Amino acid sequence: MVLRKCCVWLVVLFAFAALAASPLSAATVELSSSDKAKWNKLLAAAGQADAAKLQAAYDGFIGLQKQADSLDARIKELHYRNEEALKIAKNRIRQINAAQLSKLETQLNQAKKKYEPLLNRYSALNKQISAASAAGSKELKKLLRTQRDLLKPLVQLAKDDIKAKQDALQAAKDAAGKKAKQVRTVLAEIDPVKVRIQAEKSAAQAPKNAVSAVMKTWKASVRNGDAKSAGSALANLNSLARQIADRKQKICRYEQQIDGIISRAEALLSAAG
Repeated sequence: MVLRKCCVWLVVLFAFAALAASPLSAATVELSSSDKAKWNKLLAAAGQADAAKLQAAYDGFIGLQKQADSLDARIKELHYRNEEALKIAKNRIRQINAAQLSKLETQLNQAKKKYEPLLNRYSALNKQISAASAAGSKELKKLLRTQRDLLKPLVQLAKDDIKAKQDALQAAKDAAGKKAKQVRTVLAEIDPVKVRIQAEKSAAQAPKNAVSAVMKTWKASVRNGDAKSAGSALANLNSLARQIADRKQKICRYEQQIDGIISRAEALLSAAG
């Protein structure tokens, strides 16, 4: 877990740098000095009750925008952190039992090299025995068989040792494969969550696209001193902004869900050694 936090910190810093460099919401309310004066004039002319409602609607929209911006920052932080942590987890899968596997493979190769002269000698004697038998040389065949029989116990021990080391290596590979499969099974749970994230992003696009046109209507209403139209536009903006914020909230929860999945995979990896 500590390794994960260290590795993702730099990535998160870059994510925040990107956030600081560009606006998070394309629908931010920005009134010119002239428009602000007209907005204040509209409020003054609307009467105390209506003005309070208009200001509350305006403040509500601004609050929803700030909420959306905050959620954007949180989503980006979680996303970059999750992606980096996922890369680390996948690399750790490849390293499961790596030291043990390397040691066992080295032992197997050393054993094969150690017994190679003996096994080659034994094989050569068998070939010579066959040749002597084909040539009808009984004395030579008898001599060669004696030499071969003397080597048999040593050859069997050598084969048994190699077989034991092969079995140990295969067992370690099977164990590593089983552990890796468990981790991959957990990480596979991320895919359907990512599908849901994309669905939320797609669903948020329609209200995002609608905000720009409604905002133009609101600004035009402010300039024209039309309190009723301005109030209607603000109500629409609040509705759209709430939809966007709700979608972002869901995306944030999905990213948190992915974080939880990766944490479970990391726990399995830590247990795997």
